Formats: sequence, structure tokens, C-alpha cells
Amino acid sequence: MNCCRPLIDNQLAKTFVEGIIGLTDPNKISEAVTKIRRAEIQLVSMGKKCTYLSECYRDIRCASDVERVNLRAEIFQELISHKRLINDDDIKKGQGGALPLTELKIEKQAIIISGLPASGKSTIANKIADEWGAIILDSDFAKRKFPEFEEEFGASLVHEESSIVVFGDEDANAEPCVKGYCISEGHNVVIPKIGNDRKSIISLAEYFCSYDYDVHLVLVSLNRQASTKRAFNRFMETNRYVPLSLIFDLYANDPMLAYHRMKNNKSFKSYGKVSTEGSSPKYIESSAGSPSLIFNN
Repeated sequence: MNCCRPLIDNQLAKTFVEGIIGLTDPNKISEAVTKIRRAEIQLVSMGKKCTYLSECYRDIRCASDVERVNLRAEIFQELISHKRLINDDDIKKGQGGALPLTELKIEKQAIIISGLPASGKSTIANKIADEWGAIILDSDFAKRKFPEFEEEFGASLVHEESSIVVFGDEDANAEPCVKGYCISEGHNVVIPKIGNDRKSIISLAEYFCSYDYDVHLVLVSLNRQASTKRAFNRFMETNRYVPLSLIFDLYANDPMLAYHRMKNNKSFKSYGKVSTEGSSPKYIESSAGSPSLIFNN
């Protein structure tokens, strides 16, 4: 059940930015309230609109179903052929992929990284991917290669289509996906997930185990208020909006609780926890062989 508070009017948004974000300057509060309210109303009006299911929301240069299949194939090829960029914001069509900056390794190691949006998962994922020679399975990389991404709330429009490129879909099993490619080659992979749903994470781990992968669980620990504040600051700087009450109210502390409840599950070869509360990642705990040990210095 969705228990997020809506932030679609001035009073609801004002209460949130004062109480959760901690803004006190009237001008900054006014600016934040206006931007959040508009973003929330826009998301509500969009509903389930997406480029995968409807030509209505596709860029006119590649609007037909055949053109979309070809576009997804091109994006897939770029992701498995090009190295990751230092700055994710620089990823676009023809530039940047999902390969590590180091040598790609074929060791059948899968690292699931869980944590709240804006908690610093990308930083941890990038570091571990380079250390372990792993491809990052993240639909955000694919999103940035779709032409619609540049539109306001374009990330939401291409969310489903980008996920199909990276993780595949039962109804589109004839199309290549990055996950399937990695498994077929035995490549090491890093998979960032919010991790609030324990059953979903364990199911993902069991899936990789069925292909003889060793699966490792790493939690990126940051409390819900700090994550919400970071998401807010990112929104004010870049206009990329993640519903703030979704982070604070719905996901809340669930990734942390799920981690502690499943870290000893037999599907995981190791577990580890890293805090991103300070200026640099801090190692908290791990079992033997955890990827999180690279932060223990």
C-alpha cells in the first residue's frame, strides 16, 4: 500500500520542506514549495504514460515500434561495449556504457547494492565495479540514452523501456538485455537496488545463484531524512525529481531493516554495510570476502 503523503498543494509542501528538509528562509521555502508542487502535479497528470507502450510519448524521430526495437538494440550494444563515464550525467546516446574503468572480469560474482535513493549507491557501486571488474546493471544508464530523457520528467517516460534494455522482459524475450548478456558470458556484475522489498532481493539473489554466481549483499546506509535532503538538493540543482515523500514515508528505513533480516540468507556468499553519512564512505561491518571491505581503511 502506498502511504506517501501527497505534496500537491502549497500547505502540504510547505510543511514538508520546513519539517523534513529544514528550510527556514521564506524565499527559499517559497521557491522549493513551488517547484515541488509543480513536479508532483506533473507526475500525477502523467499517470502511467510511457514510451514503451505508446507512440504518443515517443520522440518523432524514432516513434514506430520497429524504430524503438532498433533503438533499444543500439543502446544495449553501447552499454556492453563502452566503459562507464566518471560522471553519470555525461552519459548520452553514443557516449558512455556500463563497463568498468578497469579490466572486465569473468568470475561469476554478483554484488547487490541496496540503499535509499540519493543515499550514495552510485558512488559505492562505481568503486566496487572498478575493484571487482564488474558491469553495472542500472537502468539509469540506459535512460540517459533515450531522446525523451531530456524532456521534463523524461526519466519517468522511459523508465519501463530502459529497464527492459538492462533487465529484460518476459514479453520481449527476443530482445537482448544487459543482464542476460552478462550471465551468458559469466561477467561480474554490480546491481544497485533500493532494497526495501526483502522478497524481491532474495529472489534476485536466487536467480543469479541458479546460474552458479556467488552473490554478495552490500547495504549503503544513510537515514531517510538525510537521503531526502540530498534528493531535494539534487532536484533544486538539476530538476531531476524523485518524489520526496516516497523516500521519507514509503521506503523510509526499510532497506536497512531488510538488509539485517536477510544478510545471513543462504543465497548470499557475503554481506557488508557501508555508511555514507560523512564526506567519504565508511566501512561498518561485513562477513569474510565482502566487497565492502575495500572501504575498510
